[in-house]
Amino acid sequence: MTWVQAIPILKKLEESGHSAYVVGGAVRDFLLQRPITDVDVASSAAADEVRRIFPKTVQMNNNHETVLLFHNGIQAEVTTLRGRELKEDLQHRDLTINALAMDVHGELIDPTGGQVDLEQGLLRAYDPARSFADDPLRLLRVARFHSELGFAVDPLLKREMTQFAETIATVAKERVVKELWQLLAGSGVQGALSLLCETGVGLYLPGLRLGDVELKKLQTIPSVHWESECRSWAELLVSLRSADALSELPLANKTKQVGQQIWRMYQHRMRAALDDGSLYENGLEVAVLTEEIRKDRGLQALRAADVKAQFDSLPITRRSELAISGKDLLNACQDQPGPWLAEALAFAEYAVVTRQLENKRELLLKAALKEVGRH
Repeated sequence: MTWVQAIPILKKLEESGHSAYVVGGAVRDFLLQRPITDVDVASSAAADEVRRIFPKTVQMNNNHETVLLFHNGIQAEVTTLRGRELKEDLQHRDLTINALAMDVHGELIDPTGGQVDLEQGLLRAYDPARSFADDPLRLLRVARFHSELGFAVDPLLKREMTQFAETIATVAKERVVKELWQLLAGSGVQGALSLLCETGVGLYLPGLRLGDVELKKLQTIPSVHWESECRSWAELLVSLRSADALSELPLANKTKQVGQQIWRMYQHRMRAALDDGSLYENGLEVAVLTEEIRKDRGLQALRAADVKAQFDSLPITRRSELAISGKDLLNACQDQPGPWLAEALAFAEYAVVTRQLENKRELLLKAALKEVGRH
C-alpha cells in the first residue's frame, strides 16, 4: 500500500467541499521508505458527512469522529480535524514524526518540524505536557516507537514522561496491550524497557506492572524484530519465568494459551531434547516458535524445517487420527461412560505417539481397556 492510493478518497472529499489530507504514520513511513500498512485521513468533514459521501463505512470512534471506509479497493480511517484547521490538528498529535500530512498533490505539510526529527532520528512532541494530558497512552507509545524505530528520545519529552508516569494507570488495558506487544517485538526493545524503567512508566502499566525486578528479568528478551504477537507474549513469559504474567491482560484465550504453551515447552527444552510426546502435545506452531526463541537467546535450537519433519513423521498428529474412539471403547466393554473413558483414550493416544503401540484398532482397544481395568 502507498499513500498515493488514498488520493481518490481525498479528491472525493474535496469535490464535496471539504479539505482532506493523508496524515500520521502513512506519511512518516513514506518518508522513511518503510512499508505502509494503514492510511489515516484528516478532513474537515464531520463523521455523518463522510458516511453520506462514501457508501461503505463503519463508525469507529464517536469521541474523535473516526470513520472506517472502503473505497477503490483500499481501506482508510477518516477523522474529523481537531481544531479549526489542519495546523492545529497536527499540533495536537503525539509526536512530531506523526504530525505530518500530505495533500492531494503530494505536498508535505509539516508545522512541527517532524521531517527534521525523522532525519535526525529523534522522538519529540510539539507540546509534551499537553500531549500526555490529552492521552496518557502516549507515554507507552513513545517507548513503542523507541523500540520500533530506534530513535533517541528528546530530553524534554523524557522529563514529561516522568511527570506523567502515574497517568498510564488510567488507560484501558485493551489499548495498552496493542502498544506493549509491538514494543516487545521491536529491535530496540532493550532501550524501550530502559525508558519505561527510567521514567517510572513501567510501574503503573495496567495489568502488568513492571518494576525494577521485572524489567531486569526482561533484559533477556533479544533485540530482534519479529511479527508474531504470540511470540511477543511468550518472550514476556519466558523472561519473567512465569506462566501467570498474562492473567490480567485482555488477550484472546488462544493467544494466552499459545504463550503459556511456549513457556512450558521452553522449560521442557531446557532439560531435554524435543521429544515426540511434547511435540504432539503442543503442536507445530508452538514448537517452531519455541526453537526460534531459543536460537535468538543464543541456545542450541532446531531449524523450523527439522521441527516440521519430526512433526510430519509422528504416527498421528491429532486425536481424530487415532484408530479408536470413545464409542469403540464403550461398545467393546459394554460399560457406562465415566472418567475411565478419557483415561483410556489418553493412554492409547500417548502410546501411539511415543511408538509404544501401533495405531491399530484391535490392538489399542485391548491395551486401553486393560490399562483402565475394563478388559
